[in-house]
Amino acid sequence: LDCWKTVLGNHDAACLDRTPLTSFSPPAAEAIHWTKARLTSASLRFMERMRLTEEIGDTTLVHSSPFQSEEWHYLSQEEDLERNFRYFQGKICFFGHVHKPFVAEQQADGSVKIFQGPDFELKNHCRYLVNAGSVGQPRDLNTQACFMVYDSLAGRISIRRVEYDFKTASDKVLKAGLPEYLAKRLLAGK
Repeated sequence: LDCWKTVLGNHDAACLDRTPLTSFSPPAAEAIHWTKARLTSASLRFMERMRLTEEIGDTTLVHSSPFQSEEWHYLSQEEDLERNFRYFQGKICFFGHVHKPFVAEQQADGSVKIFQGPDFELKNHCRYLVNAGSVGQPRDLNTQACFMVYDSLAGRISIRRVEYDFKTASDKVLKAGLPEYLAKRLLAGK
């Protein structure tokens, strides 16, 4: 892929031996072992160049959180989101890790509101933490692939869902000899 900006995720870091496998559930650790055995040298070189944080203008990109990115914190609780607004400088920070799409808006007074829904208009006087969901493993009980479109000129975020053949993906997980748990979670969107 000729990606302009990419960030290192926790599974990437584990494949590079930068995050211990003890940080993962047994099924996830098994999947990491499986993946490591199949990565090409070109893929490893690509992953080795990825950083924990990237910036594009006033936009920050991270996998887990702006605060202690290498610790792979989950941003799902309001207090965690409130704390993380202090650890990036720009207007918006996109992250993943929890695999659930939402927009956290910080008002000028510091209060935070969480929004879910397909379309969201950014306000000039607010800052944002945005989780784009997950294309390959949504965890919000919706089996559709999830992705986000950010229109920086219009100040709009659109969260989109599309059908994908999650049944075939689940079957491939089983055929590869990976844990049944990983296959079943695709069928339930969790």
